[in-house]
Amino acid sequence: MKMKSVFTIALIALLTIAAFAQTPPAPPLPPQPRRPPHPPGMPDHHEKRPKVPVTYLGVDTSQVPTVVSEQLGLAKGFGLVVDYVEPNSPAATAGVQQNDILKMLNDQI
Repeated sequence: MKMKSVFTIALIALLTIAAFAQTPPAPPLPPQPRRPPHPPGMPDHHEKRPKVPVTYLGVDTSQVPTVVSEQLGLAKGFGLVVDYVEPNSPAATAGVQQNDILKMLNDQI
């Protein structure tokens, strides 16, 4: 009887130790650091592309909210809200201000 009790206690102790001996899960990977902008004078991968004329306005825009679009009678998907105007840009020179709504650019929808 005494041997059976010792065996049972030893078995319980080993099972308890085995449960704590499991390897912990791997820690999550740290977030990837943002790539710093390239230093001035260093070629950028965009500079390798052929140069083509583009329209530069100097604004940051977003879509017109549906409620505002309906109030102004804009067709669905047309128009842009000006979120930011870059100083000394063509838009700033033309008098475009933050929260303006653009309907056309160079007579284009």
